[in-house]
Amino acid sequence: MKKIFRSEYFPIVALLIVILIIGLCTLTTYGESWDELQFFKYADNALASYKSWFQSAQVIVTGNTYDNYGPAFVMFTALVARGIHAVDSNWLISDLRHLVYFLTFVAGIYAFYLLARRWMSVWASLAVTLLFAAQPVFWGHAFISPKDIPFLSAFLISLELGLRMADSQPTVNGRLPRALIWITGFWILSLMFFFFTPQFLDNGLASLIRNASTQPQSFFGGLLRNLSSSFGRTKPDIYIQEALMLLIWLKLIYLIISTILTGFLYRKQFPEVFKLFRWNILLAGIALGLTTSIRILGPLVGLLVAIYAWQKMGKKSWPMLFVYAGIALAMMLATWPYLWPNPVARLIESWHVMSQYPWPGSVLFNGQYYRSFNLPRSYLPVLLAIQITEPVWPLFFLSLAVLWKKKYLLIATFLWFVLPLAALIISRSPLYDNFRQVIFILPPVFFVCGLGVDWLFQRLSQPMARGLIVAALVLPGIIAGIQLHPYEYIYYNSFIGGVPGAQGRFEMDYWATSYRAAMDYVNSIAPANGKIFVAGPSYIAAIYARRDLKIYMDIDMNTQVFDYAIVTTRYGVDRTDFPKAPVIDIIERDGIPLTVIKKIGQ
Repeated sequence: MKKIFRSEYFPIVALLIVILIIGLCTLTTYGESWDELQFFKYADNALASYKSWFQSAQVIVTGNTYDNYGPAFVMFTALVARGIHAVDSNWLISDLRHLVYFLTFVAGIYAFYLLARRWMSVWASLAVTLLFAAQPVFWGHAFISPKDIPFLSAFLISLELGLRMADSQPTVNGRLPRALIWITGFWILSLMFFFFTPQFLDNGLASLIRNASTQPQSFFGGLLRNLSSSFGRTKPDIYIQEALMLLIWLKLIYLIISTILTGFLYRKQFPEVFKLFRWNILLAGIALGLTTSIRILGPLVGLLVAIYAWQKMGKKSWPMLFVYAGIALAMMLATWPYLWPNPVARLIESWHVMSQYPWPGSVLFNGQYYRSFNLPRSYLPVLLAIQITEPVWPLFFLSLAVLWKKKYLLIATFLWFVLPLAALIISRSPLYDNFRQVIFILPPVFFVCGLGVDWLFQRLSQPMARGLIVAALVLPGIIAGIQLHPYEYIYYNSFIGGVPGAQGRFEMDYWATSYRAAMDYVNSIAPANGKIFVAGPSYIAAIYARRDLKIYMDIDMNTQVFDYAIVTTRYGVDRTDFPKAPVIDIIERDGIPLTVIKKIGQ
């Protein structure tokens, strides 16, 4: 038993267990968030595309830019939630999805700790991990966001696996035979041609069939008539679809057979290459591919890994990085059906859409409403200053004095935090819902803070002194999180007067997760078969509504007589919807209303 307590891993394992217990005990208090429904419609379409692609050469497009997000995480979440629900139908699917989000966050916390251990002691790593995990904005989103916290966690996990891969320093001895170089080059080019330039084959094949349909006496027209007596009398689109399906299967068969044959040649001629397919490289490549299939910025991990590998191995790192990139590319393509018809063009499209996201709403910032593409350059700096707990930024700037000693972390901080932040500010990239889309750039800030904590711990060895330092760092976040639960993500620090100081100046419950508590209240008072009006995302209330209640949305406002109305305070909707109806209950935190319930019927 003493051996366990003295283990280096005991503190972090204990912390993760505590976090898991807290999360599992509070899981069902978090409501569905505003756009989760659309993301899981997208997940269903992406999953269905695996069947439709091989049956009709089509992928199911969701539209509204959702396709430009990689679906890897939401597909995984949908499958896990359905699987658990099939075993125990007492769970709400919504809560099961939130469970997957939260477990992903816990995995990200562990990856954060492992990364921190590269640059600081065990106890400093534990302290800064606790500081990271105790951020109310992170914790709140960890249960309700299907994209931001999962991408943060995937980024951290992928980076840790990539650095571990480089630490193993796999090298290939000997020189590749010239004939094998040519064969490998041809094989890679053929795969790129078949799978990344479909316009040449697919469009060429479609054009050939259309021309044959209009010129039945041509050689190809005659050949197709011999294969099908109805050719020329039916629309060519039918034959084009069948030909494209056949081409898909032929390309897949070619991929499998050519890969096996190439592997066999290497086994005979140059078996050293299989050192580059060890489990650590495979895991790192798969993680990078999945991270990119969550958000198009995933390759930033690959850049950070490549820099680290170059520092460790120099030119000898190129073979490993080549295999790493190839595995990642294959995994990204395999888990992102939207790309299949034209991978290069759709990747470029996704990059463009994500960098200039066309969100149509208005953003409340410092008391004024702005369009998401016309925010002041102070938007991110101000929000990062007032939504991260008070100790973080002073500690970060003080800790910069010791950052120069950690060369790789210095480079990573610049590429991962400073450069993206500067680019976002200068370019005025569209943002909304505060800074949740860029949460993934913040881990380096906490790593730098950890260096400062480590410096202090080296000079203060007494457990009491260290405990006081950790308490001063993490208690502001923990206390605020308890007070705001389950709406931790609306946190604002004391620099602006907390949530009361931010009221009317900055966004509050922009996810409308408070609709769960509002619906629970209405369930307890509504008459049988009652009619409930819900402003905005009415589907959230419908998830938690009694089965006999009828839920109505904005378009029904003037067509029905309602018993109660659930109305968000966002955009002042609570003042404009049913302004004369009495408010009978308020969902609030720190005295600030998030959602109001109004009595409509007499």
